[in-house]
Amino acid sequence: LNKTLNKMTAKMLSDYNNQKQFTENAAHELQTPLAVIKSRIDLLIQSKTISAEDMEQIQEIEKSASKIAHLNKTLLLLSKIENRQFEESKQIELRSLIDKVISNFDDHIKSKNTVVKKIYSAHPVLQLNPLLAEILFSNLIQNAIRYTSGEGSVDIEITEHSFSISNPGTSLKGNEALLFNRFAKFNSSADSLGLGLAIVKQICDYYGFKIEYSYPGNRHFFIINY
Repeated sequence: LNKTLNKMTAKMLSDYNNQKQFTENAAHELQTPLAVIKSRIDLLIQSKTISAEDMEQIQEIEKSASKIAHLNKTLLLLSKIENRQFEESKQIELRSLIDKVISNFDDHIKSKNTVVKKIYSAHPVLQLNPLLAEILFSNLIQNAIRYTSGEGSVDIEITEHSFSISNPGTSLKGNEALLFNRFAKFNSSADSLGLGLAIVKQICDYYGFKIEYSYPGNRHFFIINY
């Protein structure tokens, strides 16, 4: 029995390493042809001999190439999180991080005439990987700003044990139970990959955080308990 278990464990470890290596290699190898495609498209766009009709087609191709490149990076990130390749961590002052993330979206906030309301009742410090921490809260804040209806407010609250963000908007068009699934899309945006909230959930699971979604009073609420 011991020999069988050792053999099975070795096989599982080998399969895991092979899958991990394949994912990394595939993502890496895709970067080169995508870079070449984008480079050639840029040259075509700069050409003065291209008709207006052809230019529209080229620009659509450029959008698709950019989307594939973004999808490639996003899926690789998800794979790395699953494989626990972000072990390095440091103490993150959550309030400072949130202020930094909000400032990164300052132009977007102003263009939509959105107001960001901050309610900080505590000063929590979390032990996180800096990159994953920024991705986690950037995705939630960007999502709230992007889908805020009209000139509403994005409300952010930080307590000793939780982070919450809410924004006004129409109800989701789909099954809320699938909200954090990969490629789940609840809006008509062609630019959305349907992976932002999947990454948020993956990072929360990575650190043992609990994330919840609700829709009271025509506002979308995301709450992370850490």
